Amino acid sequence: MFTFSSSPQATRTDALALPIDHDELQQITDPWRRSQLADALAKHLGHVAAAVLQIRDGAVRELVSEHRTPQAHVARHLGVSKTRINQVITRARLTETVAA
Repeated sequence: MFTFSSSPQATRTDALALPIDHDELQQITDPWRRSQLADALAKHLGHVAAAVLQIRDGAVRELVSEHRTPQAHVARHLGVSKTRINQVITRARLTETVAA
């Protein structure tokens, strides 16, 4: 379960809270079991991160392409570089060109 705020004023720490009990995982005494569970959790989080980044990239493309929001404004809002926003937009254009 996770919660998020859609408020534009939300900070990164306000925006998402994942209930992962680090202490409980760390207290597992069997190192084999602890490593197995930690590995499974890391793989799961990697898949979740990839899916969430795809959603973010889609929103970035929508803001720039459809809402005509300047890339620099989107970058500041997300706390990333203008170069990163440009990469997201460029990758989308390349994908559209190849698909056509």
